Formats: sequence, structure tokens, C-alpha cells
Amino acid sequence: MTAFPMVAAADQSLDIGDGSITITATGYTQGGAGPETPYIGNYTITGNSASDTVQITSGTHNITLNGVSISLPPAKVAANTTKSAEVCAFSINDSNVTLILTGNNVLNSTAGCAGIYVSADSSLAIEGSGNLTATGGSGQSVFSNPTIGGGAGIGGNGQNSNYNKSATDFGYGAFGEGDFGTIVIHSGNVTASGGRAANGNYGAGAGIGGGGLNSNMGNLIIPSGSVLIHGGEVQANGGKSYNSMDTLGGAGIGTGGMGGGPWRPQPSNVLIQIFGGDVTATGFNDSSGIGGGANVNSGTIEIGGDSVVVAIGSDEGDNTTWGGAGIGGGDNGWANNITIQGNATVHAIGKGGAAGIGGGNGGGVWVTDEDYNFIRPGKILISENASVTATGGGFVSASTGTTMGGAGIGSGRNCYSSYGDILLCGNIFIDGNSTVKAIGGPASAGIGAGSDGGVYAVDDDDNLTMGQITISDYAEVVAIGGSGKLNRSGTLHSLGGAGIGASYSFFLDNPSGNITVKDNASVTAYGGQKAQAIGVGTYCDLTAVGNLCILNIGDSANLRLFNQDTEWPAYPTAVGAGVSKIISYTMPADGTFPLAGADTETTSSDAYTWNYTGVSGSYVLDIHDGSGLILSVHSENVGFGNWAVLYNNNKPATYTATYDANGGAGTMADAQSPYLDGATVNVLKNDFTKADCVFAGFKIRDDANGTIYAHGDDHIADALAVYTVDASDIVFEAQWTQETLPPSESNGTGNGTGNGTGNASIKINESEGFTLPPNSTEEPKLEPPVPESSNDNWALLNLVVSIAGVLTSGIIAVNRYKKYKMKSQTDKINQKKNIAALFGILPGLFLMIFFLTTENLKGEMILMDLQTIPMCLILAVQIIFAGFVMKK
Repeated sequence: MTAFPMVAAADQSLDIGDGSITITATGYTQGGAGPETPYIGNYTITGNSASDTVQITSGTHNITLNGVSISLPPAKVAANTTKSAEVCAFSINDSNVTLILTGNNVLNSTAGCAGIYVSADSSLAIEGSGNLTATGGSGQSVFSNPTIGGGAGIGGNGQNSNYNKSATDFGYGAFGEGDFGTIVIHSGNVTASGGRAANGNYGAGAGIGGGGLNSNMGNLIIPSGSVLIHGGEVQANGGKSYNSMDTLGGAGIGTGGMGGGPWRPQPSNVLIQIFGGDVTATGFNDSSGIGGGANVNSGTIEIGGDSVVVAIGSDEGDNTTWGGAGIGGGDNGWANNITIQGNATVHAIGKGGAAGIGGGNGGGVWVTDEDYNFIRPGKILISENASVTATGGGFVSASTGTTMGGAGIGSGRNCYSSYGDILLCGNIFIDGNSTVKAIGGPASAGIGAGSDGGVYAVDDDDNLTMGQITISDYAEVVAIGGSGKLNRSGTLHSLGGAGIGASYSFFLDNPSGNITVKDNASVTAYGGQKAQAIGVGTYCDLTAVGNLCILNIGDSANLRLFNQDTEWPAYPTAVGAGVSKIISYTMPADGTFPLAGADTETTSSDAYTWNYTGVSGSYVLDIHDGSGLILSVHSENVGFGNWAVLYNNNKPATYTATYDANGGAGTMADAQSPYLDGATVNVLKNDFTKADCVFAGFKIRDDANGTIYAHGDDHIADALAVYTVDASDIVFEAQWTQETLPPSESNGTGNGTGNGTGNASIKINESEGFTLPPNSTEEPKLEPPVPESSNDNWALLNLVVSIAGVLTSGIIAVNRYKKYKMKSQTDKINQKKNIAALFGILPGLFLMIFFLTTENLKGEMILMDLQTIPMCLILAVQIIFAGFVMKK
């Protein structure tokens, strides 16, 4: 914590209801009038306002917020404005501020400004026992001038189309660049939500961190700033896209989303450190939970202490491809450096094609520059008693049936982008008594590569080589490769990723990399369908990548290797059925091969004969069944070599998840079923109906606790959206009530795809070594509240038509008055025109009344809506009457 000097003086109390407040190093002003009141000391701010703001422009200050509420209405920022007071509820420029929270405090900004703006040259520390809700303003659309990205809940403002990083006048002030300063949270209950994007050119803001960005302005910005969390309860929600399916979302904690294209990995200099507290971070629309917004890299992420962290990435909003990591890069974003250590408990869930921890969809583990050059390997380090569960994202193509995803820990789906066909996986290290469970998405490795990827790296001469995966020092690891389907020539083929290593090989023969297990580490690995427990995935030709598939086994390492499918891979060789021995052994302390020094050993079941021969540093491992040699593996100068090529067709127990309408109608099926023990089941959106009944969630059959489960889109209060398999089949039974829904609400039906988006809750299995948050008796929840916002707008054309109607009515009235005074027409003609005038005047009055009663002038301006065409027709009829009246 930064120590801010305090002056011994009584707090100066100011009520925001008395006008906007400006605080400098030497005093304050309020209401915008009169000279500055000299004062050096602490401040307490109270009161409510819908138009006034707080600006800190210089100095070091301790400010108590005691029940403050500032909620600014939607506003349009004019071009070249430099006044943050117009749109920022609370702004900090060139200052160091400590906020002490008391009571409930709400700070909502508008027009792309952060709820609490912290400039790049400023710092903010938050402490106290109160509550703070900060919401960034939504961006400003392309039809306005300037165009602005969404603001962060706490941090940076949205990037502005008038911003020029080389100019002294930034147009939108020095707060329109998407960067932010240093944010430290020590205590309190903090909820921060980013502002949404207004169009496809500028992204949404982060919950805590940067504002929405644009990459196509000719002024490419590498976002920077620091978020440090040492305590408190923090819920951070990234801003959403301007529609439900666009790659523009902001990270829960990290950067805002990047709009404008091209869709490439935007570098990030953001530092995120979480060393205490309970933190839940949720991204939206292809952003990460913690790290990069959509199309942005992760920056540097460090998690430690006794923190409890839940991080959820997001797909595009339609349960399809793209997607951000739980912790790491947003869609197209790469993981740079991620460290988890020091008793931290972390649950990370990627979505779409992203990793749980690592790269977003299309992103690896590497550091890139602003020209998208690979600078150096990225690193994921899990150490010092950390407890981590990481689940890769996944999706099912509705048109082809293909299933793909991201690694549990490692890279996202390889989508063969225009800036390179190979995702570099960098280096992954797990050590120091850490406990890790990594579950790969469909066709992805548990630890290693996402769909159609390998564990690649490049050396100093830019030659393609192997990334490293090292597990050591008493670490306990369970790695589960994902299984899936690939549509090739109109036929679905089973495929899978390795437990540790590469995923399946479609275009390339993907290598497993250089994998080391040593120093009393314990590893249990399950290969996906037709994939190796440790090594490569389906369709990989080992003769093509044998020199890039290495497993080094050190002293006293314990491995248990399984394969989830009874079929053997197509490569490197076809073998007969009946080979089903579990491969489980412990390396002797002297490092000898597990054959007690013998060159030949026959197992008691006579299922295998192991031949081990060392010749000048080259090693050969021959595997036999009862009928002779079935596989021979050669590996040069790699210790004990390709132990990774051992397959096993013993299938671990799996459990089905089914849905029962419980007297209702309809069918529901979980495409991801069956599940392994301990796996996460995302509850599907309800698709059952029952006459005269309202859906009230699902219960697990025979569950004595009666816990209610429901997908987030079903809007069932206090329902859990995620279930953890506990060694038994699951039957979700629909629950019904006789209540009648209001006409404006949904009956809870929908098309669940099984990916489980929206707010979710994690059920922690304490038997696996994970603990609940300190002082908590409830299960951690992934249901961060997202502030409600109005969708009402007002249409510009409707206003124009209304004004035109009123003017036309006035012209007709004036005309008839003049004719009456002149008495220049016959009584018969005047009578007809007087009737026409009446029919000409009334529509104008109707149009204005209709506009004022149907349009929300406090909402955002749009060009036209459903009322525009009927109003234009009424205006046309009015003009016809006007023409008749005005005719001589």
C-alpha cells in the first residue's frame, strides 16, 4: 500500500447535492462559482446527485465516501471537449487518492468515462468496510463525433476517435487513451462493471482496468496500468458488446476490448497482482475473466497469498467458436506471463476455443510486440502450494457437428490465422507442492495445446522447436485430455487431445514438446479419444514428429497413464484388442528404468514384455503382447525417451447427465455427457414446458439437499448454474410452480447447447483439496451482479417529423387567420378550406404528443425506430391538406 501523508485536521465534509466538487492540492471549490477555499486535510463526501461530479486534479488526499450516489444520465460528448466533469462521476488526474468506504456508495458515469477514472499519472487506493458499485459509461457510437469506447468500472476511459498520442491536446482530454494508473484494493466490498461498446470500431471497458480500444486509428495504443488486490471482496464484470454476438467485450480485470480490426493479438503492458481477498472476475463477448479484453494479450498476471479467485472467460455470446481464457488472453489474445503461487486457490474457466489458463481462441503462450512479432517465450508458472482447477472452453458446430476447444492450461484453439499457422505454446511449469487439475476442452490437451495444436516454440535463430512442460517438486497433477468429433469429408471422426502434450493433428503432425516429470511429482494423465495419456493426440504420425515428442522421467516421479477410449490410434501402428494393462509405476531413486536393471522382463499377466536396451545414448522401448511385438519406439539422446507413446485402453469411469421434464413436455440432451468424476457440468437452458406452470429450476434426483440448478438465462433466483460430478449419474428433474408469469417475462424456454454461458457458480469438491473462502459457509458463486441498464432510445427522425408537423400546423393556422381577416374568398370556398385546415392542424399536434409519449429522451439517440414510418405517413397526409388550404 502506498503511504499517503495526512495533515492533522478535522475532515472537511462536502455534500455532492450542493454541486460539483473540485479538489486540488491547496483546497476545493464547489458548485463552479467563487474562489477556491483553502484547505489541506481529509475530506468526507456525502449525498446524492444525478448531474454533479467529483474531480481530483492535484495533490495527495484521503477521502471518505459515506453513502454517496452519483448516477449521471446518458450524455453525448461533443467534439474537442476537454471537461471530464461532463461525463465522469469521479475522476482522478495527476493525484494520489485513498478512498475510505462507509455505507453504500454508487458511482455511475456516462459517454465512455470510467465510473472512477484513474489517469495514467495517478493512483487510487480503496479501503474501509463499506460497499462501492462503480459502472463505466457506455461508448459513443460511430454516428456521433467523437466515437468513444466503453469506460472501465474503475480505471481508464474509453479510447476516443479524436485522440492523438503525439499531440498535446488530446481532444477528449488526457483521459481518452484507454490507459489507467495504479489501482490498489485493500478492503471493502467492490463491484465494478465496464461500459458496453457502442459499435464495432471501439471495444467495451474492463470491470477494473482499461477502457475500450480501437486498433485502426493510426495511433496504435499498447494499454498500460496496474491493478493490485490485497483484500476485500471484489466482483469485476467486463463490459459487453453493442450486440449479443460481437468480439468487443472487456475483461473482468485487465484491459478493455479492442475493436476496429484487423483481429490480431494486441500487446498489453497491464500488470495484475492478486495477493489476497475473494475475487470473482467475468469477461463478456470474447474477453478473458482476468487478462486481455477481446483481441488483447494478457499482460503480466500474478496471483498468490491466500487469495481465492474465480475467473470466467466468455465466448461470442452464441456458444460457438472464438472466446477468451479464464485467466490469460482474450479472443485472438496470447498469454504472456502468468504466475499462481503461495496458497492461492484458483478456478479458471475458458469459453469457446480458449484455454482455462493461457491463450484465448487463436492465442498461444508467448510475448509479442505491436507488429505481432514473437519476442520471447511466455510462461505459466504454478508453484508454492497453489491449488488450481482449469477448464478449457469448447463448442459444437451446429452445421458440421465438429467439436473443438482450448487446453485446460496452455494454448487456445489453433485457428490458422493470417499472422501465422502455428501457435507457440511457450513454457509451463508446475512445482512446489501445488495441486492442479487441468481439463482440456473438446479435442484439446489437459495441459499443452488447444484443438489442432502442438507444444511449439522457436529458438534464438527462429527455428521451430519444442516448448517445455515441467512438473516437479512434489506437485500433484491430474490432466484430462478432451475428446471430440471432427467432420472430414462429411463424416464425423472421433479424436482427442493428450492428457499432457499435443491435441489432435489435422493439418500438421503436432508435437507434444519436451515434457519432464521429476522430483517426486505425481501425475495422473488421461488421454482423450485415440490420444496418448502423455504425448500426442489423434492422427499424429510419430515418424514425422518423433524428435519433437520427448518425455523425461526424473528421480521418484510417479505416473499413472490412462486412455479414455477403447480404440487405438490410427498412428503410429494398428494393434489388436486385448491390451488393457494400467501403466502405473514409480521411478526408483537411482533413476534406473523400472525393470530392476533387467534387459527383459515379463509381467505376471504375461500381457507385456518390456525390452530396454541402451546403445550409445540411444534408447529403444519394445512393447509386446502375447503374440509378439506390437510397437517399437526409438528415441535418441533424450534420457528415457518416448515413454509418452504408451497407450492404455482402460477406460476411467464416466457418468451421464440427463434431463427429466417431470410431467412437462419436450426433450433436452447434454451433448457433453458422459462426464468424468469431478468434471464440471454446465446446466442447460430449460427447453421443457408444462401447461399452466412456470419453470422453477432443476433439482438433482435423490438429492436430499434440494439444491436448485438453472442456466443463467432462465433467471432463477439463487440457482446454481454449474454442478460438479460426484461419482454418480446425474438426473436433472424440472421443477414447476402454478404461478403465472407476467406477459413481459420469458417462460424459460430456449435452445441449450451445453456450453453453459452466463453467470455461473462453482461447486468446490473439498475432497480434492480445494477450500472454501475464509470465514465463508457458502459455496463460491460465479454470479457477479451486472447493473441493469435501459434499452429505450429515442429516434432522431421521429423528432424531425414531429417538429415538421407542428410547423405545418402553424403555417395552416396563420394562413386561415389571414384569409379570415382579408375576407377575399367566397363563403363556400372558405368553408371547405376551413374544414381542410382543421384536418391539417390536428395531425401536427398529434405527432408531437405521440413523440413525447413514446420516446425516451433520456436514452440514447438512434436514427429511426418502428414509429418512424407511420409518423412520416401522417406528416405526408398533413402536407396534402396544407397544400389544399394554401392553394389560391
